[in-house]
Amino acid sequence: MNKKSFSRGFTIPELLVSLFIFSLVIVGAGGLLVSSIGVQKRAGAQQELMDQASYLAEYISRALRQARKELVDAPSNCLTTAGRGFNYELNPSKDRIRFLNRNEQCQQFLLSGTQIMEQTSSDATAANFGPEIATTSNNLQVTILKFFISGAGQDDNFQPKATFAIELKGKVLQAGFQPVTRIQTTISQRNIDIPK
Repeated sequence: MNKKSFSRGFTIPELLVSLFIFSLVIVGAGGLLVSSIGVQKRAGAQQELMDQASYLAEYISRALRQARKELVDAPSNCLTTAGRGFNYELNPSKDRIRFLNRNEQCQQFLLSGTQIMEQTSSDATAANFGPEIATTSNNLQVTILKFFISGAGQDDNFQPKATFAIELKGKVLQAGFQPVTRIQTTISQRNIDIPK
């Protein structure tokens, strides 16, 4: 009887080995959990960046698609350098585009610091622009904004097209990860370009 009661329990070495194996399993599972949470945060940040980039591309595209031809002579016009008969005007660094919008108001998109800003005039002239309004979130940094135009004049027999390229960076997450996305879109003007 005495022999049987001693053989039923665990020895200290068996108990220590089982605790060691259990702790290895728990540490491995915890590391996997922490790693998967980090991957989920990165994926969420990338998805948020893509959502905002998609919205921004659609917003600018809609405005550029509905641009109208400048038909007023200087100095009371919207396109101060391109002038009469053009649809779009770029600045020398190509990070600003100006045009007459569908409401016959002078409008422009430009890069200011690390944000894309929009300005709209109270009329069809460039002299009466209102305040700059940010079209991008404070969580984003715009590192590149470039516009390119083709067929913008009325004597070239081409439909006006505007292309824009944007590089966006999201906020920096743990371990230095910063999501980045680049988009490029070409827009053709909705109205047929007939010389006037």
